Amino acid sequence: MSDQDVIDEAKAIVDDLINPETLSILDWVENVGTVLPEKTLTFYLDLAAAVELKDLQEQRDAEEVRVSQSRAAAQFNAAQNPQSIGDEEPEVDMGRLAEIDAKIDEVRTKATKSGLVFHLRGVRPRTQQEIEERVIKSSLPDDDKGQAIMFQLTAKNLLKVEIQATGKVLTEFNAAIAERLIKSLPAPDVNRLFDACRVLNTAAVVADPRVDAGFPGEPVGPAEEPVDADRTIGGTGVGD
Repeated sequence: MSDQDVIDEAKAIVDDLINPETLSILDWVENVGTVLPEKTLTFYLDLAAAVELKDLQEQRDAEEVRVSQSRAAAQFNAAQNPQSIGDEEPEVDMGRLAEIDAKIDEVRTKATKSGLVFHLRGVRPRTQQEIEERVIKSSLPDDDKGQAIMFQLTAKNLLKVEIQATGKVLTEFNAAIAERLIKSLPAPDVNRLFDACRVLNTAAVVADPRVDAGFPGEPVGPAEEPVDADRTIGGTGVGD
């Protein structure tokens, strides 16, 4: 995901987030003046089952199109020859669709047992900046600092993680736990997680001055503020 894609998606989230018709004053107060965006992602550690489930869903979509076309053709033929069918609905073979649905249920059950559900929230701009400054000033090798920032930010992004196989819910995170969770995911899902965090954190940067400016008291910034990539995950160069 490019930096511009991240910024565009973040701005869209903020436009919805601070809609006067849906903005909650309680949420605003709880988050110290900033309504933070949230997102939920589900990842399947059983990659084979996840791939099979995707393939089956594509087969089902194609079969639904075939069934719809067959039904339309049968109805057209019936309309052309009303005496040939009587009052009954034209028959369409639904057997293949039923077979695919049964297989989807079977594979989904298998995949779900390997599922991790990540509940994420954007990180306040000040916290993002503090993490980045702390890591940059640390004694870590320069080549490792980008990844260290990523793990620490992700730990802050995590609200909870549900382990579907056991029903356990993780609610406390640090950089080491975030690193273990991230490294347990297939590579495409790691990128998906990082992209989601980048969007949420960029949305938090965009929302910070815009939300404050809409409430009583001294605003912390202008209604619109340029998004600085160095204040977001996108500035680390990890997961781009």
